[in-house]
Amino acid sequence: MMYAQIRCNVLSTCASELEAIFKTAGVEFVGLLEPDPETLASYSDRLYSGKTIEIIELIDGLSRMFYLASLQTPIKPGGELEPEFTLFFNVNSREALQVLLRVIGKKRIRGKRYRHRSGINFAISFLGSLLFSSLLNTKNYFLQSILLLALTLLIYLAIDYPLRAPLLQRH
Repeated sequence: MMYAQIRCNVLSTCASELEAIFKTAGVEFVGLLEPDPETLASYSDRLYSGKTIEIIELIDGLSRMFYLASLQTPIKPGGELEPEFTLFFNVNSREALQVLLRVIGKKRIRGKRYRHRSGINFAISFLGSLLFSSLLNTKNYFLQSILLLALTLLIYLAIDYPLRAPLLQRH
Protein backbone atom coordinates (compact mmCIF):
# COMPACT_ATOMS: atom_id res chain seq x y z
CA MET A 1 0.00 0.00 0.00
CA MET A 2 1.17 3.50 -0.80
CA TYR A 3 0.11 6.52 1.22
CA ALA A 4 1.04 9.97 -0.08
CA GLN A 5 0.24 13.41 1.25
CA ILE A 6 0.09 16.35 -1.15
CA ARG A 7 -0.10 19.95 0.04
CA CYS A 8 -2.21 22.18 -2.20
CA ASN A 9 -2.88 25.90 -2.38
CA VAL A 10 -6.44 25.30 -3.56
CA LEU A 11 -7.88 21.90 -2.70
CA SER A 12 -10.43 21.85 -5.52
CA THR A 13 -7.78 22.53 -8.18
CA CYS A 14 -5.56 19.69 -6.96
CA ALA A 15 -8.58 17.40 -6.70
CA SER A 16 -9.62 18.02 -10.30
CA GLU A 17 -6.04 17.46 -11.53
CA LEU A 18 -5.73 14.20 -9.61
CA GLU A 19 -9.13 13.01 -10.84
CA ALA A 20 -8.04 13.73 -14.42
CA ILE A 21 -4.91 11.60 -13.89
CA PHE A 22 -6.98 8.72 -12.53
CA LYS A 23 -9.55 8.97 -15.34
CA THR A 24 -6.83 9.11 -18.02
CA ALA A 25 -5.29 5.94 -16.58
CA GLY A 26 -8.72 4.27 -16.44
CA VAL A 27 -8.56 3.77 -12.68
CA GLU A 28 -11.63 3.54 -10.50
CA PHE A 29 -11.28 5.68 -7.40
CA VAL A 30 -13.23 7.06 -4.48
CA GLY A 31 -12.87 10.65 -3.32
CA LEU A 32 -13.77 11.49 0.28
CA LEU A 33 -13.89 15.02 1.68
CA GLU A 34 -13.07 15.24 5.41
CA PRO A 35 -13.94 11.60 6.24
CA ASP A 36 -13.94 10.40 9.81
CA PRO A 37 -11.62 7.46 10.59
CA GLU A 38 -14.44 4.88 10.62
CA THR A 39 -15.69 5.96 7.20
CA LEU A 40 -12.17 5.70 5.84
CA ALA A 41 -11.76 2.23 7.39
CA SER A 42 -15.05 1.05 5.90
CA TYR A 43 -13.46 1.07 2.43
CA SER A 44 -10.91 -1.61 3.37
CA ASP A 45 -12.90 -4.47 1.81
CA ARG A 46 -13.22 -2.64 -1.49
CA LEU A 47 -9.56 -1.63 -1.58
CA TYR A 48 -8.01 -4.91 -0.50
CA SER A 49 -9.05 -6.71 -3.70
CA GLY A 50 -6.41 -5.03 -5.86
CA LYS A 51 -2.71 -5.69 -6.29
CA THR A 52 -1.68 -2.15 -5.31
CA ILE A 53 -3.54 0.21 -2.99
CA GLU A 54 -3.00 3.94 -3.26
CA ILE A 55 -4.25 6.42 -0.72
CA ILE A 56 -3.59 10.02 -1.62
CA GLU A 57 -4.41 12.74 0.87
CA LEU A 58 -4.78 16.29 -0.37
CA ILE A 59 -4.45 19.00 2.28
CA ASP A 60 -4.64 22.76 2.09
CA GLY A 61 -4.23 23.74 5.73
CA LEU A 62 -7.95 23.90 6.49
CA SER A 63 -9.40 20.73 5.08
CA ARG A 64 -8.34 17.45 3.59
CA MET A 65 -9.54 15.09 0.93
CA PHE A 66 -8.69 11.43 0.37
CA TYR A 67 -8.51 9.53 -2.88
CA LEU A 68 -8.60 5.77 -2.54
CA ALA A 69 -7.76 3.50 -5.47
CA SER A 70 -7.04 -0.17 -5.88
CA LEU A 71 -5.04 -0.71 -9.04
CA GLN A 72 -2.77 -3.10 -10.86
CA THR A 73 0.12 -0.68 -11.40
CA PRO A 74 0.94 2.33 -9.21
CA ILE A 75 0.28 5.85 -10.44
CA LYS A 76 2.71 8.59 -9.43
CA PRO A 77 1.27 12.10 -9.68
CA GLY A 78 3.83 14.74 -10.58
CA GLY A 79 4.14 18.45 -11.29
CA GLU A 80 2.07 20.48 -8.87
CA LEU A 81 0.86 17.24 -7.35
CA GLU A 82 4.31 16.31 -6.07
CA PRO A 83 3.81 14.55 -2.70
CA GLU A 84 5.25 16.08 0.45
CA PHE A 85 6.01 12.51 1.49
CA THR A 86 5.18 8.99 0.43
CA LEU A 87 5.08 5.99 2.73
CA PHE A 88 4.79 2.34 1.74
CA PHE A 89 3.21 -0.34 3.90
CA ASN A 90 3.10 -4.10 3.55
CA VAL A 91 -0.48 -4.89 4.50
CA ASN A 92 -1.18 -8.61 4.88
CA SER A 93 -4.89 -8.66 5.76
CA ARG A 94 -8.12 -6.70 5.49
CA GLU A 95 -8.10 -6.14 9.25
CA ALA A 96 -4.61 -4.64 9.09
CA LEU A 97 -5.76 -2.33 6.30
CA GLN A 98 -8.73 -1.23 8.43
CA VAL A 99 -6.43 -0.41 11.33
CA LEU A 100 -4.05 1.49 9.06
CA LEU A 101 -6.90 3.49 7.51
CA ARG A 102 -8.13 4.42 11.01
CA VAL A 103 -4.64 5.57 11.97
CA ILE A 104 -4.39 7.67 8.79
CA GLY A 105 -7.87 9.07 9.41
CA LYS A 106 -6.90 10.15 12.93
CA LYS A 107 -3.88 12.08 11.51
CA ARG A 108 -1.43 9.91 13.44
CA ILE A 109 0.95 9.39 10.54
CA ARG A 110 3.36 12.20 9.92
CA GLY A 111 5.64 11.52 6.99
CA LYS A 112 7.95 14.49 7.29
CA ARG A 113 10.12 12.75 9.82
CA TYR A 114 10.55 9.79 7.45
CA ARG A 115 11.51 11.91 4.44
CA HIS A 116 15.28 11.68 4.90
CA ARG A 117 15.40 8.53 7.03
CA SER A 118 16.84 6.23 4.36
CA GLY A 119 19.59 8.68 3.46
CA ILE A 120 20.55 9.14 7.09
CA ASN A 121 20.51 5.39 7.69
CA PHE A 122 22.71 4.83 4.64
CA ALA A 123 25.20 7.48 5.84
CA ILE A 124 25.33 5.93 9.30
CA SER A 125 25.82 2.45 7.86
CA PHE A 126 28.54 3.66 5.47
CA LEU A 127 30.44 5.40 8.26
CA GLY A 128 30.07 2.36 10.52
CA SER A 129 31.31 -0.01 7.84
CA LEU A 130 34.18 2.35 6.95
CA LEU A 131 35.27 2.38 10.59
CA PHE A 132 34.93 -1.38 10.98
CA SER A 133 36.65 -2.23 7.70
CA SER A 134 39.52 0.15 8.50
CA LEU A 135 40.06 -1.75 11.75
CA LEU A 136 40.53 -4.97 9.75
CA ASN A 137 43.22 -3.25 7.63
CA THR A 138 43.56 -5.67 4.73
CA LYS A 139 46.30 -5.02 2.18
CA ASN A 140 44.11 -5.91 -0.81
CA TYR A 141 42.15 -2.82 -1.98
CA PHE A 142 39.62 -4.90 -3.93
CA LEU A 143 38.86 -7.02 -0.86
CA GLN A 144 38.68 -3.85 1.25
CA SER A 145 36.14 -2.32 -1.19
CA ILE A 146 33.99 -5.46 -1.27
CA LEU A 147 34.10 -5.65 2.52
CA LEU A 148 33.11 -1.98 2.78
CA LEU A 149 30.13 -2.44 0.44
CA ALA A 150 28.98 -5.65 2.11
CA LEU A 151 29.19 -4.16 5.60
CA THR A 152 27.39 -1.02 4.44
CA LEU A 153 24.54 -3.10 3.04
CA LEU A 154 24.32 -5.32 6.14
CA ILE A 155 24.37 -2.41 8.58
CA TYR A 156 21.85 -0.48 6.45
CA LEU A 157 19.46 -3.44 6.43
CA ALA A 158 19.93 -3.96 10.18
CA ILE A 159 19.13 -0.32 10.90
CA ASP A 160 16.41 0.25 8.33
CA TYR A 161 14.48 -3.03 8.44
CA PRO A 162 12.89 -2.54 11.90
CA LEU A 163 11.77 0.94 10.82
CA ARG A 164 10.25 -0.34 7.58
CA ALA A 165 8.51 -3.34 9.12
CA PRO A 166 4.92 -2.18 9.51
CA LEU A 167 3.30 -2.32 12.89
CA LEU A 168 0.27 -3.80 11.23
CA GLN A 169 1.88 -7.11 10.27
CA ARG A 170 0.92 -8.43 13.70
CA HIS A 171 -2.75 -8.46 12.77
